[in-house]
Amino acid sequence: LSLIDQPWTSCAEHSATVVSRNQLAAGVIKALFTDLSQFEAEGFAAFQSRWQELDVLQGQPVWVEMDGKSVRASALGVDDSGGLLVEIDGQRRSITSGEVSVRAVN
Repeated sequence: LSLIDQPWTSCAEHSATVVSRNQLAAGVIKALFTDLSQFEAEGFAAFQSRWQELDVLQGQPVWVEMDGKSVRASALGVDDSGGLLVEIDGQRRSITSGEVSVRAVN
């Protein structure tokens, strides 16, 4: 665990009851199936407001790694297509690349 360089948690820290990995996997699969069906019908826009409510990086300084370069930015949430909204050098951008890594600035 000393090799993990970012905040982490465990299920045991958030539950008074022990849940088996099979129960946990079944619950995740059931929720995922429901959400994927909704996503297929409505797109990401159906999830955007909930994402914004839970987004711990929104309004925080972050490092965005793109094309092998680290750029300091401010996280602004996500757009209705799921793109990461950031402000870099005073300009608002939507990042949709699968090769983007975002880390909070320490």
